Parts: sequence; C-alpha cells; structure tokens
Amino acid sequence: MNDSIEERLFIQKYEVVSKYMKEFNFNMGESEVYQSKLNEITHLITSNKININDLTQEIIQLIKAQNKEINAVDIKGVRTVAKKIFYECNAVGGISSSVVMIKLEENEIIISYKFGPDEFKTGLIELNKITEFIKIEDVLEDPHSKRYAEHAGRRLAKLWKEKSDFPEKIIITPGW
Repeated sequence: MNDSIEERLFIQKYEVVSKYMKEFNFNMGESEVYQSKLNEITHLITSNKININDLTQEIIQLIKAQNKEINAVDIKGVRTVAKKIFYECNAVGGISSSVVMIKLEENEIIISYKFGPDEFKTGLIELNKITEFIKIEDVLEDPHSKRYAEHAGRRLAKLWKEKSDFPEKIIITPGW
C-alpha cells in the first residue's frame, strides 16, 4: 500500500473519531493536547492495536485530562461512542481488522474456538471431528460478525482438511 492511500485512510479514520467525539459532546476544542490524543487514538485503531475496551478507557482518560467530571451514565455513553468509532473506522477502506481465534477445547470428538475482531468480543465456532460439521454461535454485537464467522470457519476447515495441529491461538490477518 503506498503512503498516499495510507494517509487518506488515516485522515478518513481521524474524521470518524473526531465526528463521534463532537456528536456525543466529548469534543474538547482545538487544543493541541486534544488533537494529539485524537491522532494517537486514530493511529491505534489504524494499526489494529486497540480493542473497544481500551478505546473506551482512552476516551475516558481524555475527558478526565480536560478536568471534566465523568459519571456512570457518561461512561455508558463513552462505550457507545467507542463502539461506533471502532466499527466505523474498521469499515473505512474495507475491513482492516484481523480475526482472532482462541482455542477453548479439543478432544477426540470436537475442537472449539472463540473468535472475533479481538480476544474480548467473540463468537464460538466448533468442529465435530466425527461428522465434520462446523457449528457457529455468532454472539458478536458487530455489523461485521458474519465476515468474522466466515473466516474463522474457513480457517478451521482448512486446518481439518490439511490434518494440521490446532494451535492455541490463530490470528487471521487482512489479505486472507
């Protein structure tokens, strides 16, 4: 990917972050500290180094740094903002987030993994080794959950077909 495309994607994601911060009245003006923090948050999202929980905490820290009070209702609002920012940013320029699979159980009959965009927000996928049937319980509150499930299913089927070992953790990166 050339720099101009990366720069445009960053700018688009920055605009998403800024838009939601303003929409939910978390806008702290044009201060250098605020703009720097928006850049940092956007960079973390762009490089897939942040999940919704961490993004929520980053926004709370930003609000507190501006000497603003924050209560339980505000925190719920911040979580809503974090979700909207996270999902919309991941939709900019196509989905760029990875699918993470964590092994839960393996025995002679089944292999099961939790899966999702990170280790915290997950669905469940299970392969029955006898019937070769894959069952997906999609419990994600994510507009892209079907895509995560499809990629987790393909990876599990590929490992089964190749008679590969089933690793404890699998990260399926963009460009599958």
